[in-house]
Amino acid sequence: MACLVSLLGLAAEATAEGSEHAASTATGYGTEIAIPAERLVGETSLVSDETYGWVGFVLFGNTGCTGSLIARQWVLTAAHCVPRWDTSGGEVFLGAQDASNLARNAGIAVDRVVVHPEYHNEPDLLRRIAHDVALLHLADDPGVAAAPLSISSLSTAHNEVATLVGYGDTCAGCGSDDFLRTGNTSFVGDKKLRVLARAFRGDLARVAFTSSTDLNTESGICDGDSGGPVLAEVAGSIGIAAVVSSELYFDGNGASSACGSKGSSYGAHVEVAAGSPNADWIFSTIGGRPTCRGEYATIVGTRSADTLVGTSGRDVIVSGAGDDKVRAGAGRDLICGGPGDDVLHGEAGADVVQGGGGVDRLVGQSGVDRCLGDRTDSFSGCEKKQNS
Repeated sequence: MACLVSLLGLAAEATAEGSEHAASTATGYGTEIAIPAERLVGETSLVSDETYGWVGFVLFGNTGCTGSLIARQWVLTAAHCVPRWDTSGGEVFLGAQDASNLARNAGIAVDRVVVHPEYHNEPDLLRRIAHDVALLHLADDPGVAAAPLSISSLSTAHNEVATLVGYGDTCAGCGSDDFLRTGNTSFVGDKKLRVLARAFRGDLARVAFTSSTDLNTESGICDGDSGGPVLAEVAGSIGIAAVVSSELYFDGNGASSACGSKGSSYGAHVEVAAGSPNADWIFSTIGGRPTCRGEYATIVGTRSADTLVGTSGRDVIVSGAGDDKVRAGAGRDLICGGPGDDVLHGEAGADVVQGGGGVDRLVGQSGVDRCLGDRTDSFSGCEKKQNS
């Protein structure tokens, strides 16, 4: 995979040839993405199929980056990939496997650019990474299944696998590689990177860190990877946990070095997992964020059969279209089922458990749980039971 050199300004130079616009059928927000298991382990590899058809080459003038389709006509990328005063004018080439020959792919024009409002307002370049995210509205519907934001911010927990996808260079100064590649690294908790953590101070909820200690087996990022997805898996569901922003490389002596050099790399990415502040901004811009009893969801299911687990704090959990199993954490949680046949468990807190459109099983635990369902649902252990 590619590797990235410095903080901010990690876009690559590129030229588009013979691109044209395409219109096709509509798809909704957050379609489940099916990624083969082998994509989550092992070394960097070229993408040679349609697995990452929702990833695209983002082009503004001669500046190339990576972006992800997250809704029918919305692409998520890094703010530093977009010229400051551009409100439109770029192109996105979804599904392109070789960005050096864009004539093979139909580009779609960008007719609206929305940059996070705090990005240009933050004078500290390092802390600006916490807001380094932009949304690009496409002029036409690409007819490509969108990738969901990851179901929980817990997806960026220490030592969890992080999968990187991008078009960047494979080494510093060796010229653009332009092929779409994927590779793996690991998330690292804030406490493991104290120097970077202190630099971000109050914005840690917006930043996800990754660490690669052996670039022979792990991946980093380089020019052109900016704006690409950092994928995570939670209970079998895969989604976008963060957006590539910046990475620091160090040689064996701890001195700063270029991307692809032997040594260690530490990435700072914009966290966009459901429930994070940046996810709140994204949903407020594009719409479509699920709610449970009037509150925005912090953990969201996909179209498949998911297992969703709450945290020790207060969660708002909304299951997806599959037959899901939901287990709340220790807080006073809200749980809402989806159209599938779900099993919804309250836990130690005083929870509200509400069935969805399927034949659901609502289970109360040790707290004073309130269960809401219809005549097709079953109830057990609820202190208060109400058929709606």
